[in-house]
Amino acid sequence: VLVLHEGKMIFSGPVEYLKQRYQTMGLLSFCVQQGTISFQDVPIKWYEVDGSKIKLLFDKHYVNAVTILKYIFETAKVEDISIDDIDMESMIKNIFRKER
Repeated sequence: VLVLHEGKMIFSGPVEYLKQRYQTMGLLSFCVQQGTISFQDVPIKWYEVDGSKIKLLFDKHYVNAVTILKYIFETAKVEDISIDDIDMESMIKNIFRKER
């Protein structure tokens, strides 16, 4: 993969290295069936609540999905859990932020 910005190369390398270095955010989605969740004690970057559906973004360098899920399971009953990496567009934006 080669990433150019204004004619200047800012990244060159294999896709796996690109992911390892810049895909540091994880996306956790789930539905709350019962209980409430306070995100004050959870080290996350951002969250969104839409009725019973919750999405949150976390930095994999500081916390993993298992730690977040343990906290959530202690305070609420959840279903439909999904753990994903951020998309390629967001990863490229991270490259631009870090290489400036």
